[in-house]
Parts: sequence; structure tokens; C-alpha cells
Amino acid sequence: MLAWNRIASVVVLACAVTARADDPKPAAKTDAEQLQGVWLFDGNRLGEGSSLGLVWTSVVTIKGDTFSITKVYDAAKPFSGKFTLDPAKKAIDFKLDEFDLTPEGMPLKVPVCSLPGLYKLDGDTLTVALEFDLAGKRPTGFGSRKKRDAVLTLKRAPKDFTAFPKDITVKAVGPDGKPVAGAIVAGYMHQNKGEMEMTDRDGKKLKVNVLTMTPDEVEKLLAKLTDSWKGYVKNILEPPAGTILDKATGWSYHKAQKTAADGTAKVAFEKLRMSPVIVRDTERKQMGVASVTPFGLLNGEVAVKLQPEVRVTAQGTCDEITKAGVKNDDHFGCYIQTASG
Repeated sequence: MLAWNRIASVVVLACAVTARADDPKPAAKTDAEQLQGVWLFDGNRLGEGSSLGLVWTSVVTIKGDTFSITKVYDAAKPFSGKFTLDPAKKAIDFKLDEFDLTPEGMPLKVPVCSLPGLYKLDGDTLTVALEFDLAGKRPTGFGSRKKRDAVLTLKRAPKDFTAFPKDITVKAVGPDGKPVAGAIVAGYMHQNKGEMEMTDRDGKKLKVNVLTMTPDEVEKLLAKLTDSWKGYVKNILEPPAGTILDKATGWSYHKAQKTAADGTAKVAFEKLRMSPVIVRDTERKQMGVASVTPFGLLNGEVAVKLQPEVRVTAQGTCDEITKAGVKNDDHFGCYIQTASG
């Protein structure tokens, strides 16, 4: 009897397994179904540069064939419209509602219009390529860098997402992985020229280094200068709050603070809207730069690994400056960044 019971049990189990194997598998979701829900920006490239700051606190909601994007340019009214998909060609066509930024004090008004684009879905990542032009053509890929080309990268928001973090903990670690105390955390840094040539009120040329002057020497210099040069000098020597100035080297760090003993510093999420996270250990001559995104900061932390710093020099040319008759000894500021920021 015991043997028959065992045989019966095996037969029942086999039948159950066969029944489960024959159960129909749930149908794969269509692209339109996968798009439904809430998305956050992880990239927003326009031409060669990043425009993430324009959508830093934006939330994208897709419901049916409609979408809305909050806080574009920090506008009170959402950017909205409808879309249609061609899954076979991975084409997406937007019909945009009017978007008027005049109430926000900006001379920009997008009329009701259509924009053809491309899209690709990779799990919880959505990438959209567009050409921001009322007569724009559908892009042929996601790698173009023309001035009006845009590539939007979105990540699906976690189910528990309610808001972006208020503050971000920046943690600086050295090449050995250990915390770095006393490192400067900044959003922007630049080096003031040492000896500079200025023009006084009488048109006389003066060669001075304001970083090595005593307070009395600075006061005497300011009395001789035109208002524009006076403001320039004061901006170097009396920078805005949150600026760290190293007179010995001429480097100034803006939106800056130093890491604590555990290698961390708190930075407001909003302050990272237009800036990377720059960390520099001036004593060890090590630094690191982290390009951040709203989605990437959801956990409230960013780690920056420092490496031995190097100086990279490059020669830049600008046809417009040449046309304007600017001389070789004049100088101007510029930024050099990768496509990722």
C-alpha cells in the first residue's frame, strides 16, 4: 500500500508540473504600456552640451497617449501634449500644447506644434531623440550633435518616489578608498591671473598683482582705477559668500566648502542644478569631478574618487572673437566638457 501511495503521489506531482508548463505565459507589454507611469531625467543633451539644469526638478508623467513635464524652466504650468508610436520603426510623434513662459519673465512661447522623433526602451530607461525646430525632421539616430538636436534620457521613478532630496552628501575618497578630510567641494573653480595690466583713470597702463598686495596698496590702487577695473579687483579680493580664495595660487572656488573629518560635506540639491561636483585636495594635489543627474542623486549621496591631478592645456579658436577684432593678449573664459557633462 505504501508503494502505491508513493506512485500516486509522483503521478499527481507530474500532472501538476505538466499543467503549469501548459499554462499560457502573460503577454509581453507593448511599448505604449511600458511607457506608462512616472519618469525622471537622467540626461538632457542639447547640441554639444548638457541642459539638465532646465529640467532639474522636473517630473515626467505618461498616462495613455498624453504626457506632462513639470517645472520646465521652473515654470508653474507643465509642459504637455500627446504622442503616437510606431513600434516597428521606433518612431514617436509629439503634438505639443502651447507652452508660454512669458508669465515667468522669459520671452519664450512654444505654439501648438508637432515634433517627430525616435525612441528606444531598455528596461526602465527611455531615450528620446528630437530636433527642436518647428520645421524639424525626424533624427536618424541618437548620436547627432547639431545645435538643435536634443537627446532626453529618462529613468523610471521608484515606486516610493515623492520628491527629490533636499540635501546631498558628497563623500570624497582618495585613490586608496579612504575618506579625505579638508578637501574643497565646489561647483566651479578658476584661476585669477597673477600680474595683470590695467588702465587707470588717466589712461595710464598699470601692471599689478592684486593677490600679493597689502591692504594699503590695494586701497591706493583702487583710488586710481576706473569703476569697471575697481569692480574687477574687488570681485577678486572680496568674492561672494561661499567662495574660497587661495591667494598663493590665485585659485578661487565658488559654492565651496570643505569636507569634514569623515570626508563628507552637505550640498543643497538645488545648488547642483548647473554645476558638477568638483572636489580638490590642495595639499595632496588630488582632485575628482562627478557629473550628477537628478535621477542619480535620488539616494541623497554622491562619491567622488580623487586622483593625482594633471594640467591639460589646449589652444582654442573662435571666429567671432577674431571678427570682433579682439587682440591675442586679451583673455576670455570658457568651459570644456565631455558630452556627458
